[in-house]
Amino acid sequence: MSAAEARPPYYLGIDLGGTNIKSGVVDDVGRPLSAVSVETLAENGPKAGIATLARAGRLAVEKSGLSWDQIKGIGLGSPGTMDLSRGMLLEPPNLPGWNQLEIRDLLAAELQKKTVLQNDANAAAYGEYWAGAGRHERSLVLFTLGTGIGCGIIDEGRIVEGRHSHGGECGHIIIQMENARQCSCGAYGHLEAYASATALVKRALEALEREPSGSPLHQIPAEELTSRDINEAATAGDPLARRLMRETARYLAVGA
Repeated sequence: MSAAEARPPYYLGIDLGGTNIKSGVVDDVGRPLSAVSVETLAENGPKAGIATLARAGRLAVEKSGLSWDQIKGIGLGSPGTMDLSRGMLLEPPNLPGWNQLEIRDLLAAELQKKTVLQNDANAAAYGEYWAGAGRHERSLVLFTLGTGIGCGIIDEGRIVEGRHSHGGECGHIIIQMENARQCSCGAYGHLEAYASATALVKRALEALEREPSGSPLHQIPAEELTSRDINEAATAGDPLARRLMRETARYLAVGA
């Protein structure tokens, strides 16, 4: 959609990830005008990270065809842990060294725009509620599946943040008590240990070692196997991959 077709006011969204920073501009009904992705380079530290966030934002506005003055505000999504009321990152696992960082106010000062901070999964859930798959619903739950599991909960149009900003952290709810798998956090039986993309690959490797078969997944070196490979094999009809995907769906259903 061109800037001429868009409906003001306009907003800049920035998503901070451990690997990439993604940014884009949307209009007042959530229609995208631009999308940009740059490397986070988190190892360079938070000061350099704030500069990279700002650069990603400016690139998105430039690509949108709008002027900077037309941007009403900025939404920043980030992985936890965080204190939303204070706009702080606390101890984010995939951003080592970015601890106790007043990221909201630092970015607002850098870009001279009002900025709000939200957990990335909460922001994704609200995006679906506002302008996506959940736009006709009053409440919804969204799972983000990657290295771990993120979750956002929308209840009658309100993001459930919880008293300590972790109300939607459902990746660590316990879905298995006996003989449970170990989660990346060190505890056992968590949803993340069963249904994240990382867990899917681990379960696939265990199944391939335990059950020699004609699965095409046997042709992929263990260190190169990805969740995408498993999904593609399932779509192509591979029985082992299809079973792994069904099991993942069941684990997610238990978590939901």
